[in-house]
Amino acid sequence: MLKCPKDLVQQVGNVLFSLFLLVLMLDPGNAILHLKDKFFILFLGYNLLFLKPDLRFLLPIFTVFALLFFGFIMGNVQGNPIDLTYMSGVFKGVSPLVLLLWVKHYDVLKLARIPALITCVVILILYGFIVSSDAIQYAVFLYSKQHNEMVMITTRNLLGIKFFGMYYRSIVSIIPILFCVLFTAFSPSHKRKRHFFFAIILTATFFISGTRAMMLTPLFVIGILLFNKFSQYPKGKYLLYPLLISGVFAFLLLIFLLATQEGDASNTVKYGHLASYARLFNEHPQYLLWGQGTGSTFYSEGFNAVTAETEWIYLELLRNFGVLSLFILGVYFFPLYIFFRHRQDKFTAGFGLCYFGFLLIAGTNPFLLNSQGMTVLWMVYSHAYHVSKASESCQMLK
Repeated sequence: MLKCPKDLVQQVGNVLFSLFLLVLMLDPGNAILHLKDKFFILFLGYNLLFLKPDLRFLLPIFTVFALLFFGFIMGNVQGNPIDLTYMSGVFKGVSPLVLLLWVKHYDVLKLARIPALITCVVILILYGFIVSSDAIQYAVFLYSKQHNEMVMITTRNLLGIKFFGMYYRSIVSIIPILFCVLFTAFSPSHKRKRHFFFAIILTATFFISGTRAMMLTPLFVIGILLFNKFSQYPKGKYLLYPLLISGVFAFLLLIFLLATQEGDASNTVKYGHLASYARLFNEHPQYLLWGQGTGSTFYSEGFNAVTAETEWIYLELLRNFGVLSLFILGVYFFPLYIFFRHRQDKFTAGFGLCYFGFLLIAGTNPFLLNSQGMTVLWMVYSHAYHVSKASESCQMLK
């Protein structure tokens, strides 16, 4: 580890991390800029040279990669077909996990705000061009098809309302930033007006996505913030709890109606996957113990084809690794324990609920084991470290 002025090392590291986050958000499929791998190697090398790693993360990082290798071996031992392209994509997707060794040195939530704003502005501008011209829409559709489907354009019927949506693959990684910006916009602060404008841009980006999960996310976050707001007042509970119960009931009813909407192609595909999982585990119960193998394939009624991946990520982990998948999930769920311990802090409590919402969304979307999931994980562990450190400092002062 080289010796340099500490402030200079930190500033350069912050700039590199911000640029890396911008690349990940603008080009999640690495099919346009082709800079994701280059920035990852550059940023990893910089941290290796100048910053001290937090060796406590070695065990969870090693465990994840060991399970991936174990799954590959078990798949071959059992003679199951392996999609090598998909498997290599999984290994590549989780490789940024090693950056957790240095995440304590960075305020990732702060560093990600400008990249998130730039990405949302680009998405909104692109959406404006698409809805203004059928020719542009078709051109973007073809370009996206040729570039790893970075943008998915769709016209959907949501509860009888026809909606034109444009889903940008990296938007899920902006969920923690959405909470941070809305939290500041709801707080009495001199930065409130600026963040209110910022919040409008981010919220609009989620609403135009055309996917149920992303469109409901701002409503979920605003619900969390309203709960925090009313709970501060002594008599707020008399109004808060009836509203909370009504709001939760309405939110769950909306989710149920969307999930059971007849004629929705997405629902048909997802329920077809579930039937195929049930049949697979019924015919091969041993997969529940040690899995079918990393990158293994199976026939799914949802796609009406053999596939290595579906949207049901938690069932997918169970299919690949069996009960050992709990060790991988532990890496994602452990920060919730930290946030629960520091729930007295309003921001941390709300942020923890927002992250829990992200994990629920991840249950029906395959973005845990890729750069989007890794980006959220950096933000979450960064805040978990800093809130724990702040708590320790307060205890020492006492």
